[in-house]
Amino acid sequence: MLRKFFLIFVYFIPFTNIALADYQNSISLSLYQLEDNISSGDVEGQNISGTHYFSQVETAKGPWELVPFIQRTGYIQLGMTTYKDTRFAGGEKGTNYSFKAVFAQPGSSFVYGASYEKDETDIAGFIKLRSNSYGLSLGYFIGQYTLISTQMQRSKKPESYSFYEETDTETQRFNLRKIFLYENGTAINMSVDYSKETYASDEEFKTTSISGDFFFNSQLSVGAHYKEVKSNLWISSVDGNTTVIKSNYFINQSLQLSASYSEFKNNSIVLSYLGIKEKTLSLSGSYYF
Repeated sequence: MLRKFFLIFVYFIPFTNIALADYQNSISLSLYQLEDNISSGDVEGQNISGTHYFSQVETAKGPWELVPFIQRTGYIQLGMTTYKDTRFAGGEKGTNYSFKAVFAQPGSSFVYGASYEKDETDIAGFIKLRSNSYGLSLGYFIGQYTLISTQMQRSKKPESYSFYEETDTETQRFNLRKIFLYENGTAINMSVDYSKETYASDEEFKTTSISGDFFFNSQLSVGAHYKEVKSNLWISSVDGNTTVIKSNYFINQSLQLSASYSEFKNNSIVLSYLGIKEKTLSLSGSYYF
């Protein structure tokens, strides 16, 4: 995996001397590796995504990473994530396809969105799981740099305790995002998120998260993220807290490199006694043009 991390840097080096004042498209490639404290294997994954903005993103308006939000630029995005899990006999591999569209205009306070995701998972070579998700979102700007939004997502997926039984799920999400811009070129980006996922089989997952980023200038930022998931199940692989530290750096106005490290601790009623902890390292590069 470390070899892949090195190769991603090498791939983007030829673009470091290219500088564009503004952009309307971006391509991102990321790699990640997850390990836990009880398994000999790991999870390795990669994601590639492309974004097209409906209008030119003007980098002079603020920290380059925040400009699409600052000028309220709509976009469409396509992505694909693949992973391979070797932590248990037979292993697991999967692919996620995603589509997202956000519609916003500089003169309007409203933001509209739509999304679609398709998951394909193969477990131990003979269990095949498939799920589809559809979502709609609505946001409203309070003032210039504060956005409140809500999203409704519906999907059909396997129940957590059965590989064969599928059930309808519904997710409601609420988000508050605020940006503080300062005259010396620094900025702070804050976000609070709450979601509730309900299965027709009465499973329920509640997620609360908070994140913040400090921008030293237009190019460099560091941030942290905390997420807590609670369910009504005795055993759950996702119940617990996740803590993330991250950093983003634009080598120039066309190339961004990002790194993050996260730790997850399982807090479900049964699995918490095993002291399960997961650590994830990820690295990504994005090219803007």
